[in-house]
Amino acid sequence: PVVHLTPFHYALASLQSGQSPLQTTTRNSSQMKLPTINEEELGLLPKSAAPEKTEHRVAGAVVALCFMLSGAVASAVSSTARRAPTNFVVEDPVVGEPTPDLPSSRHVPLEPPVPGWMPGITKPRILLGADKFFPPYADLIPPATPDEDPTIGGFGPDVAAALSEVCEIEVTTIEANWDDCWGDNVIGDGTLQGWYHGCQTYTQVRGVRNRYLDFSAPILQNNKRAGFLTRLQDGSPEVSPESDLSDVTVVDIVGWAPTPDVISTLKNRCTNEFFDVDVNPGGNLVTTDDEVGCLEKYPEFCSNANDVALYMLLEGQADVVYIYADQAKFYFDACAADPIQAEN
Repeated sequence: PVVHLTPFHYALASLQSGQSPLQTTTRNSSQMKLPTINEEELGLLPKSAAPEKTEHRVAGAVVALCFMLSGAVASAVSSTARRAPTNFVVEDPVVGEPTPDLPSSRHVPLEPPVPGWMPGITKPRILLGADKFFPPYADLIPPATPDEDPTIGGFGPDVAAALSEVCEIEVTTIEANWDDCWGDNVIGDGTLQGWYHGCQTYTQVRGVRNRYLDFSAPILQNNKRAGFLTRLQDGSPEVSPESDLSDVTVVDIVGWAPTPDVISTLKNRCTNEFFDVDVNPGGNLVTTDDEVGCLEKYPEFCSNANDVALYMLLEGQADVVYIYADQAKFYFDACAADPIQAEN
């Protein structure tokens, strides 16, 4: 019988025969001098069951060792070799008793792998990222005592932590940068490369996000409203409520919903006409990445894209901001509570 071996097995066989496993060849396998090897040396059979003189030919061309060690190729073992069972008897991690016929989570992960993250044994362990600049949904929570560290909290992390009470799941929230979750209308590196399983407190809107991402069920009962914010001049808006926005500069907040590609689907409720904003390069849409001077004037204030958009509006670098409605209320409440911030 012929045993079809993995490339790693072939490396062992080549070393035993004196042939370098780093060689490659395009010769027909019938012209090759094939090394011999027995099943005991490969570990396919226990020593007690290994026949004394059973030899098998190794079929196939030589593969470079670096490719062998990558584990990229798997080969089948003939029916004469022992097969691993499909069910395992593992020790219950809680009570320490054997649990028969429990599919082994060591071989069947319960969640996608994340580097450095211990997977679940009896239920999935999920790692989610959230930035600290989205109160009250995600925020930096001061420690209860001086000996403790601040933690990521808020409505989103609280909901995530409570999922274990209603689902067979464990969720942990760590701090992440918004840009690593979702960037300038493109998926962020952290989400794309699997630094965590996902990010939280994101809004599912029509448009580009659905072409990159999958969303969970919503955790808010009411949808968050968004709109266009402009400056006031003597108590009146500088941009007319009846404008279609085609002749003004609109700033989009990079990394935040709502995304600019949905503006063309929106109607002005005053005129019942669609807005006309050119979101293409060279059009009348700019982004918070186009700001000038914000970090130099207000290095702490301009650490958040929403703050940058407000700066651009007040400095005349844009006429209208496309923004969450509750962000305007957040600014109003923050200024009312802190006169120094209001002055700045």
